Formats: sequence, structure tokens, C-alpha cells
Amino acid sequence: MSKQKSWGKPREPKPRPILPPEHSLGPQIEGIIKSKADLRDYAKRGGNPSTEVAVMSTDPTRMSVPVPKLCLAALMQCGIPLDQETYPAVGKLDSRIDANHYHLVYSGPIPWRHDANWRHIPCFTRYVIDKYGRVLNAYNGLQIGDEKSFLFELVPDGNYNGTGKVSKQELLQLAFHPLPEGFKDYGFRTYSHVWGINFETGAVGWIPRPKVRVKNNDNGVTDMFPNLPEFLACADVPFDDRKEWNQYVRQGTQGKTITIGNWMVKEDIPLVEQVHIPRVEVPREVDPFADNSGGGDTMAPASVTHETTTASGNGWDDDIPF
Repeated sequence: MSKQKSWGKPREPKPRPILPPEHSLGPQIEGIIKSKADLRDYAKRGGNPSTEVAVMSTDPTRMSVPVPKLCLAALMQCGIPLDQETYPAVGKLDSRIDANHYHLVYSGPIPWRHDANWRHIPCFTRYVIDKYGRVLNAYNGLQIGDEKSFLFELVPDGNYNGTGKVSKQELLQLAFHPLPEGFKDYGFRTYSHVWGINFETGAVGWIPRPKVRVKNNDNGVTDMFPNLPEFLACADVPFDDRKEWNQYVRQGTQGKTITIGNWMVKEDIPLVEQVHIPRVEVPREVDPFADNSGGGDTMAPASVTHETTTASGNGWDDDIPF
């Protein structure tokens, strides 16, 4: 692979955390990760996956592998064996900058090559799970936790080799509930969909994040993205600004126009008509033992009104500047 030009003093990467063997990716993928910087030569714009193949110098198998799979192994730490026959299709984010942002297309279960009763966990692909919620490392079969475990310490797909707590329920939802068409994993447990209630149908499942309209305040150019996380992955957003945007990835913009740095963003959600809480008239309460013939006090006033107001709707502002 050709060498990249270096401008200025390069930033020293943080040492890769060393984890216990139950979190291992195996020697091939670990080897590919060591030379992930070489994949910069294949970065490109647009949403069409690369058709090139390459052999990574640090891959002990010296296997010729399609570039999209190499990017998933090196940059997303995808734990599915690169030569597995049931390896899913690979898509690419429609980036506006040169990038290697690839994602798996989850169109069905990904069986474990050693036992089809177990399947790779989407977004946690270095692990497999069965219908009883037991979790194993996909490379060496070591068990994480036990049958009684409710929380697991696992490494999600992404470019950081660190563990975090995740519930058995979430893992089972990812592995056994059909993922919707267009589901994408952006890394660090950030997805194109969120688990919740569809209030129109009453169904519980994966709900797509709202689309976002964006404007570059430097040049006035506007654009549309499938959701806020995909905008951050595909646009030229400075690293420090991304850290500020992350709070809105978690909680949404709630209908507000947000400006950070040179980008203005608004979720493209329909106008929601404001609904007021009704007034409730509470009838007079009468004490049966009290003298109610005259002007004595009663137990309650003639009527009590409970009234609150709701916040304004989540529709577009009339004065949105784009």
C-alpha cells in the first residue's frame, strides 16, 4: 500500500486496551487492526462500496479480502470471520468527505460457524448468543457471565476496544427481533433506529430516527441526512464540535434548531398540533354528619379546577432560516 503524506507532527494514538480472552477478536482481525491506517488510501466520497481487494501486511493469514470487509474489521472491530460464507452484505454511508464508513446490512440472522443454534449479535459481532440469553465469544467460545446474568460487560462494534454494560434484553432484541430495512450501526451503540413504541400502530420495536436538515453557515449550502448520527459521520464536522453534538444524538433536538460551530441542524419532523389538558370540575364534597342547613363550612370548596398547560408543538419554526 502507498504511504500517506504527513503534515506537521502526527498525533500519537492511544494504546489499544488489552482485554481478557473472552473479548478476543482472533489473530487475523487483531492483525488487520494494527495496520488500519493503510486503509486511508481507499477512502472515498459517496455511497458506493469499494470493489477493490487488498492484503494487509499485518494479517497473519495473508488473505486477499474486499476493502469494505477490511474496513469493518479494522475500523468497526467487526468480529464475523472474514471468510464466513454467511458474511452479510456491506453498505457504505453516503459521505460528503473521503471516508471508509461501511456498515453491515442486517437482513437476517448470522449463524455461528461452529453451531447454528447460536447467532452473532448485531452491533456486538465478536459475540454470539442463543435463545436462552447465553453469550459466548465468537472466536474462542468462552462464555461471558452465566445463565443468571442480566447485565453483561461487552465491547460494542466501533473503533474503541473498551467494554460497557449492556442488558440481556437488548442483546436478545438485536439478535432475535427482525431488524428493519435500513438499520445501520454507527458504532458505540448508536444506531439509525431506537427501540420504542410506535404510537400510530401501538407496536413495540425499532423506530427510525428523524431525518435532519442541515446548513453550512460558511457557504450557505443546505443538505438532508437520514438522521443526526449519519450527518456527523458523513459531513466535515470538527472533532471538538462532534463532542457537543453527541448530547443531541442521545436526546434529539426536540424540534429546536441547533447551531454548533459552522453547522445548523434541525430534525425534519412533522408539525404536531398542541393539545391542552382538559379542565376537570370536581363536585362538592358534603360531610353527612355536618349541619348543612345553614352557613356552616363544608369539606371542600364549591369546585376545584385542575389546569396545566403543555409546551408548544414540535413543528417547524416559521422563521427557520433555511
